[in-house]
Amino acid sequence: MSDAARPPVRVLLVDDHPTIRSAVKRSLDVEDDLEVVGEAATAKDALRLANELKPDVMVLDVDLPDGSGVEVAGALRESSTRILAFTAYTGHAFVRGLLDAGAAGYVTKDKDESELVTAIRAIARGEGRWYVVPNTSADPLNALTEREQDVLTLLARGLSNSAIAETLFVSESTVRNTLTTVYHKIQVSTSREAIAWAWDNGFRPPS
Repeated sequence: MSDAARPPVRVLLVDDHPTIRSAVKRSLDVEDDLEVVGEAATAKDALRLANELKPDVMVLDVDLPDGSGVEVAGALRESSTRILAFTAYTGHAFVRGLLDAGAAGYVTKDKDESELVTAIRAIARGEGRWYVVPNTSADPLNALTEREQDVLTLLARGLSNSAIAETLFVSESTVRNTLTTVYHKIQVSTSREAIAWAWDNGFRPPS
């Protein structure tokens, strides 16, 4: 089925701030392939509407008046709805807890609206886990180049150096040199440690 023939991705917005919901809805309404099918301000309503509407993606604030996004994500773990957490919280432990509860992605509210749109599309297609947080000068994620992030992501997916080289159309020596630089930047010394760091920092293989 061509993209033009595909039905739009059905999105449920969950946030207790009406202004944030309105802003997100405006951003999504201009996208032909995305459709906001409902809005909720509480965990209770989020679960009710998820069961009634069966959205493809729930954009979920994690700080709700009557519960947490972690609880909502956990309750919907076995449903067909994919959860995209949308929050200001950036702690890696908090992010990992939410992903472990079943969320398919995590985007912070300071990001450009295009990041949110891209994340919704990605997790709707089942493209593994999506993880975006603010970058600071002290954050190792900020220090990694796009190529270094690509190599680290493939390493976290279990690919060998030769397979990474083949995937990225570079030489195996380039991969080795890139990984040496990555290890230095994230302060690890082995591939096992690098994979553990990658998993803790959002470089997840597809579910």
